Amino acid sequence: MIGRTLVRVTPLVLLGCGATGSPPPECNAAPAAAVGTWSQVDLPEGVNIPSDPVATDGQELSVFGLRCTDCPYFSLDAAASTWVSMDLAPFGDYSDGGSATSAEPYHYLRLYSQDEGALGFLYDRVALEWQQVVEPADLSVGEAVHWTGNEFLFWGGARYQTNNPNGVLQPDTPGERFYDGALFDPLTGAWRAVPQARPPDSYLWGEGGPSVASVWTSVGLFVWGTTVDRTAAWGAIFDVEAMAWEDLEVGADAPAILESHQLRSMADAVYLYGGRSAGTEPGTFSRRMWRYSLAGSAWTEVPVPEWADPMNGTVVEDKLAFVGRCAGGDLFDPATDTWTPLAVDGAPPSTGVPRGAGSFLTVTDTYYGDTDTNAVWVLDLQDQ
Repeated sequence: MIGRTLVRVTPLVLLGCGATGSPPPECNAAPAAAVGTWSQVDLPEGVNIPSDPVATDGQELSVFGLRCTDCPYFSLDAAASTWVSMDLAPFGDYSDGGSATSAEPYHYLRLYSQDEGALGFLYDRVALEWQQVVEPADLSVGEAVHWTGNEFLFWGGARYQTNNPNGVLQPDTPGERFYDGALFDPLTGAWRAVPQARPPDSYLWGEGGPSVASVWTSVGLFVWGTTVDRTAAWGAIFDVEAMAWEDLEVGADAPAILESHQLRSMADAVYLYGGRSAGTEPGTFSRRMWRYSLAGSAWTEVPVPEWADPMNGTVVEDKLAFVGRCAGGDLFDPATDTWTPLAVDGAPPSTGVPRGAGSFLTVTDTYYGDTDTNAVWVLDLQDQ
């Protein structure tokens, strides 16, 4: 990886569409009966979302308190709507925030300090032990972290060079986005560099820059997004065994050029949805979805009913569950290509971040309007 001397600024939280003040879409009534039962669970005392990291391995939702010394982390028992306090963490007060990635049997935390930079912590959920990780000096801040099955894959990220002492970014702040990364083996503690998928992009903060998302799949790391000027699409797959990238063809069947889109992977397919239009007429929120066949190397658009709004999504038991700007949300079953509305009663009052936890959909970071930030919404989908 390339050495970098750009000044780090605290990563910004990317707000959902509700934060823009744009009017909601016309949400037509769904023809089918809604599924699931919503409930609300308060966070443990001293824990705050979105300031504190939250992560899930698909079966368990965990939140890590960073505002106190020897804070425990908490695991949500979604079926009982209760929190279980876990082992004490060895980190102190990291008021500058952090991020977490959970993958059985580990948690990996990256904590950010203006004085010490980024620090890594690994928790072995079998041995019940924390250890501090010495990270590569040039590991990007704000990168995506994926679990490959035996390694954590850190990829991408951006740095901004600002003279503002508070780290506030101005329209003319120079930025640089990277397309390389690193693999970390938690058993040996060894790191190895991931080659760059394309050269770094330089741009100004006010211009927006490229928008690229990534997801781990059965064939490697799948990335899809835009060029630096957001006028063309670009994608690639990283084969971790060969340690090599392969560019994807951008044909006529490729998705519309979007920014801030999301990717999720199930079986042998990748789903792209959400985000806003880029290119010549940016800013229109997308209600469309595409599926990429990893076996067939081709995109197809998935029809979305007029009452659905697949904006923020996650995988729950081989289905895609969405929360958007329409009440309740939507459930998409790829086995039958059918859509079902989620329950409206008790649903989050605004958009948030959905995460799967076994047979449950959890929603956090619902901090718009009159929403209580220190709560988690839980949707029971056990019978669906």
